[in-house]
Amino acid sequence: MTDQPSVPAPYGWHTVDTARIQWVDAMHLDDEQLEELLAAARIQCEAYAPAVVGEVPVNYRQAQLLQARNLWQAIKTDQGGDIGPDGYAVPVYAMDRVVKGLLRPKRGVPYVR
Repeated sequence: MTDQPSVPAPYGWHTVDTARIQWVDAMHLDDEQLEELLAAARIQCEAYAPAVVGEVPVNYRQAQLLQARNLWQAIKTDQGGDIGPDGYAVPVYAMDRVVKGLLRPKRGVPYVR
């Protein structure tokens, strides 16, 4: 880790420090790797989610963190989707339904009989 503080994320998105608090495995990444993952995840979330003005909602922040984790899983798997010497299969998705659900929650539709 470097002695320099991380660059603040705009409008309430996760920073290296806040991501490490909520994502235990982020401790294994150096600041630069984690910043890149968070930036890429933020870009993907912003492209998929409805635009917001001002502070980023909590669900967007959580989606960013989950997407960063998904990206990290995709990076560390081999071509067959396996991780590690034991060959555990891990499905890798561009953006899974949990992240999409956080960014665009399904709304209840009134049902009248």
